[in-house]
Amino acid sequence: MTIAAVRFARDRPAEYAAAPVSIGRRALTAIASLAVVCNIVLLGLLASQSATVFGAWAGALVIGDHYYFVRKRYFAGRGIDLRDRLTDLETETRHPPETND
Repeated sequence: MTIAAVRFARDRPAEYAAAPVSIGRRALTAIASLAVVCNIVLLGLLASQSATVFGAWAGALVIGDHYYFVRKRYFAGRGIDLRDRLTDLETETRHPPETND
């Protein structure tokens, strides 16, 4: 999530500036970097305390990453840019097309 927050601020500066709560991009990057370091430390503690739980987490991560890349390749093979498609879906959710009822 922290990386997504930094990418959102970088990729969509107008929407980020219009957000009800926003902090400077440098502060956001610093907080996100600190969060990543804290997560690495916590994962190290988890691995040292319970190898089974850590193995289950790592396995789920590998499966999820594999699914994402397979799905991305599937869409690319059909000429669909997944990032653009997700942006289109996001826009439709925020501003649904008007109907003439």
